[in-house]
Formats: sequence, structure tokens, C-alpha cells
Amino acid sequence: YKIPTCSDWPRQFNVELLDWGRNREDTVGRSKAVGEPPLMLAISVFHALRDAVAAICDYGASPRLDAPATPERLLDSIDELRRRMARRDEARVCRDREAREPSEKSDAAEVF
Repeated sequence: YKIPTCSDWPRQFNVELLDWGRNREDTVGRSKAVGEPPLMLAISVFHALRDAVAAICDYGASPRLDAPATPERLLDSIDELRRRMARRDEARVCRDREAREPSEKSDAAEVF
């Protein structure tokens, strides 16, 4: 689900707390739920960073990035992705060259 943002709030938002409502549990600030929204926001930041790294190769490969995404890990992920893309490009050039060579040989054989 999409977490609401400031633009999702109505112009007028009236809140009234219950006088008689008590939380029986001894929790932080008597809160009943605090875990999910901060966790989901943290995950969205991690995936936004991962998408930013993937943009380096026009989303042609999935970056290898572990959490926590420290600046060092981001730079390592970028370097690793660039090396992987370079190897893939070299392999493509070799395949293209090999694909052309047999046809050139067969053309030469037909001439003679």
C-alpha cells in the first residue's frame, strides 16, 4: 500500500481524543502501534537508492546492494555494476564478431 503523504490530508482535519479510552498495556507513550510505518519508509529509501544505482546502466542490470546502504556500499555497488556491464559489453562484441566470421568465410568459399 502507499503511505499517505502531506498532500493526501484533507484541508480541514478535526481530531477528538476519547476521554474514557485507556490503553491497558504499558507501552511507549501508551501507543498501540509504532512499528510498521517507520519500517516501510526505511525500505522505500533503500529501494530508491538501489533504483538510483540501477539508473547508471539504464536499468539493464540489477545492482548488488546490501543493507545498510552506506556511502561506501553505494560506491562499491556502482563500481561492481560498471564492471559487470563492461564484461557484458565485451562478451556481446565477441559474440557479434564470432557470428560475423563464419558468414564471411562461407562467402569467401562461394567466390572460389
